[in-house]
Amino acid sequence: MRATCDGGAVYVEVGGKPVSGAGEVAAGEWRRLGPWAAEASGGAVEVVVAGGRVAVCGIEAWAD
Repeated sequence: MRATCDGGAVYVEVGGKPVSGAGEVAAGEWRRLGPWAAEASGGAVEVVVAGGRVAVCGIEAWAD
């Protein structure tokens, strides 16, 4: 996942569980976040991103 925000902490949840390592993102900075493991349910993985004005430009999904 690549994300930017208006500065401050970015909160990420994948598959209903909070993940570590999202951390702080400076205003206007784009950062690659992850990777995080998750189990698909019904062919989908729920992703929640919050914190200020957050923009996500892409999500990668890989299968084992």
